[in-house]
Amino acid sequence: MYSKKTKQSDLTLFKSSNGFFNFTLDISNDEDIIDNGKIRKITDDEIAKIKPFSISCINGGNLFNGNEIIINAGGFINKKIKNGITLFGNHVNNDLDIQLNYNEIKYSVYDHLPYFFMIFYKRESKKYYIKPNKEIYIYMKIQRNKKNKIYKDVFTIGSNLFTVRTLKTRNNTIEISFNDKTYKFPKEKSEITIGRDKNCDIVLLNEKDVSRIQTTIYFDLKEDEWFIIDGSKEKESTNGTWLTLMNTTEIYDNMILEIFGERFICREVYEIQKVN
Repeated sequence: MYSKKTKQSDLTLFKSSNGFFNFTLDISNDEDIIDNGKIRKITDDEIAKIKPFSISCINGGNLFNGNEIIINAGGFINKKIKNGITLFGNHVNNDLDIQLNYNEIKYSVYDHLPYFFMIFYKRESKKYYIKPNKEIYIYMKIQRNKKNKIYKDVFTIGSNLFTVRTLKTRNNTIEISFNDKTYKFPKEKSEITIGRDKNCDIVLLNEKDVSRIQTTIYFDLKEDEWFIIDGSKEKESTNGTWLTLMNTTEIYDNMILEIFGERFICREVYEIQKVN
């Protein structure tokens, strides 16, 4: 069990029966939210100028106990200390901003973590970002209106896990690993398709929930980078393609994420109703 937090230098530690867990360990060198070793403070003027957003479950999920979470540039809207950071985790840690409602028996292996993911506001870009704990898997549904660059990434199609690696030193060759097999494609290939269709470059046999063309990976000559989209260039897939968040990722309107089998959506908030 977690005890009251203890200050040590400029870091905040959580003490448990297993020792100390440092929730800033993952961000202590992150210049986006750290100034001279201290977490930034967001002013009321900044908060007033930046549009907030909401987080809510979809498909009947109860991750946030039926609540819609409003986050502004200062963090969770009910937060007293406006540092731009909102921490999400389990009920054991009372120092978190948002305690998640999830299957604690199925996911008890993560109970020791001081937080599962954080959302923070970046002053320079005036945008919001999500950053997962390195031990937690958060999945993002690939949207067709967003360009998703891939370099060293993991994505899922149904129950299938794919790992991707682009080799800059080898003329941008891309490696896609799946089921103990590794496929290599030069950038001259320009477009790689994955799906049930026998003409796909990577064919997924006996997969009822996979579309004929489930995912397309293509090389953009102008940007000199590989990108991934859901479905073909003409049509999206039936069940979507999910990219595993490995690093800090910008939040955008209608972004759909998944953690512990629960899906939630991020939406811009245009007006907050005040209750007298």
